[in-house]
Amino acid sequence: MDTKQIIEELGLTGGHYELTTNRKKTPIVKDTNTGEIVAKCCSKCDTMKLRKGMTKNNRKKDGLDSECLNCRKAYNAIPKVKKRKAEYNAEYNAIPENKKRKAEYNAEYHAIPENKKRHAEYLAEYNAIPENKKRKAESTAEWQRNNPDKVAKRNARRNARKRNLPSEDISSISFEKCVLTGATDNVHIEHMIPLDWGNGGTYPGNVYAMEGTANLSKGNRNPFEWYESHGERFGISFEAWSDLIEELAERNGMDPSEYVRFVNWCYDNPRTLEQVIADNKRYGYVVDSLTLYREAMANMATIEIA
Repeated sequence: MDTKQIIEELGLTGGHYELTTNRKKTPIVKDTNTGEIVAKCCSKCDTMKLRKGMTKNNRKKDGLDSECLNCRKAYNAIPKVKKRKAEYNAEYNAIPENKKRKAEYNAEYHAIPENKKRHAEYLAEYNAIPENKKRKAESTAEWQRNNPDKVAKRNARRNARKRNLPSEDISSISFEKCVLTGATDNVHIEHMIPLDWGNGGTYPGNVYAMEGTANLSKGNRNPFEWYESHGERFGISFEAWSDLIEELAERNGMDPSEYVRFVNWCYDNPRTLEQVIADNKRYGYVVDSLTLYREAMANMATIEIA
């Protein structure tokens, strides 16, 4: 290999580079000023590639795997390999301990500034390649088409976070069928206490499955007033509505009558984003509306006693 020719082909300028080999005798190009490996020879196609063209592997000392992105892509596209990989991932993630271990590892890894920076640099390099950006967009679109339920749950949690409201895992709640009408088509994730009120949030005690047309009709209205005026129109029986109230009350550790008072209190005491942020700052965490409601009830009782 001609060092000068390789460096020119790679488009490396403005530095001092050396063609050498690593411990495994793999040809690499090193920046002699920084010691960084700027290019590596792919073990499959035997072509020298810049770092951004190589498969990343944070477990390796140089942060690079032995294959380039194109060769890895070709391998992963083989139907047999693709199927085997999907089956393995499904089996692995189906085990709660593995899912938890994976989440803990990722949290620990990204908590280290150096790792966080390295990951950001990798994403920047990866997305800088048009082919990678396109592939990522196609993969994301395919996943969203195949997982509408997960997309809806993720969006619901994101909407709560944008409003600085509680955002918790709602995977324990089924959204396959409307709990009020039994409809299985066009089912939405509905918040009993609308996020627009600056109260509630996305958590098991505030969400349920609701038919889309009814959900859009309810909007950010008081749910009890909406049911009184629109329940019959959408075929919602008193029994179904009462069962929902009882279920949500139980999830919040309340009896139905107290739960109704709580929801109405949230309606009567809407908060702006600034007020939500101020309350979170006062408590030192993302405080839930139930805590604020109980605080208000305690203050009211104190005033009455005085």
